[in-house]
Amino acid sequence: MSASPEQRVQILRLYQAERWRVGTIARQLGVHHSTVHRVLMRAEVLNSPGPVLS
Repeated sequence: MSASPEQRVQILRLYQAERWRVGTIARQLGVHHSTVHRVLMRAEVLNSPGPVLS
């Protein structure tokens, strides 16, 4: 599943401004944690493709 542009903005805001974890963002938005991780990687917010911890 790919994230809509609105979801991408929301993911970035929740991760950077609100300091939410990947798993928390995924649950709140109803998307898979890998979707959140992919959005953060593409935005170069995360610099390592390591394990996703919720």
